[in-house]
Amino acid sequence: MEFTVSVQKATCPECGEKIIGRRDKKFCSDQCRTAHFNKLNCDQNKCMKNINNILRQNRRILQNLKKEKRQKFQNSNYFLKAINFHF
Repeated sequence: MEFTVSVQKATCPECGEKIIGRRDKKFCSDQCRTAHFNKLNCDQNKCMKNINNILRQNRRILQNLKKEKRQKFQNSNYFLKAINFHF
């Protein structure tokens, strides 16, 4: 009996280089693996960054109003224009 083994040379999905090592290895290096998953999660990261920036701005406005010791800050035009009530 004669066995033939077909060996497929795997390539890295990030850089296209040949992968050396285990058969189930998907990337040629940790840098390529990290870069690949960073690209996949880029949109999600941008969304979270934008939300965090809005929340940070809202907190800053509220802290400034607290420092000024305004009790009726709902009437403040600055407050109504600057704060984002959706977050």
